[in-house]
Amino acid sequence: ASMAGVLDELVGLLTDKNPKVRIMAAQQCLAMSTDVDQVEKLKRVPSAIPQLCKLVGDVNSIATRAISALINLSNDSMSLDRMNKSFVVPKLMEGLADEGCKHRRLSVMLLANLTKTPAGSNQLLGVGAGAEAADSVLVGMHVRKLVAWFLGQGRSGE
Repeated sequence: ASMAGVLDELVGLLTDKNPKVRIMAAQQCLAMSTDVDQVEKLKRVPSAIPQLCKLVGDVNSIATRAISALINLSNDSMSLDRMNKSFVVPKLMEGLADEGCKHRRLSVMLLANLTKTPAGSNQLLGVGAGAEAADSVLVGMHVRKLVAWFLGQGRSGE
């Protein structure tokens, strides 16, 4: 099988019904994202970043690997654009709001990378194209949650 075919198959496994399959696929994507030669091959699979973004809301063990891979993949504008088009900012914020979240530090790192772009900043602020609603109550909601979380961070979020 060609390398492209193998990568397409790997990315397809990210959506498998079995969490054990998803965790292995996410682990492989994470490993590829740390390898200079492999990371570019992974980025060339159009569905890789959107599928990893969907795993941000998965169980902690899978989400942690997906977010780590996305951090490693978020070093160019094309990849950031794909992440923003997958609306990963609201998913990260949902994870941060969950008391059982084990990947807060990683989520904030990815948010920092995403909000370097206008699209990512707009998603965080809840304004512009793709905002969940034009309702003014929601504008700034994510920022308020982040500030409250940082101010109340006496407890460990890892």
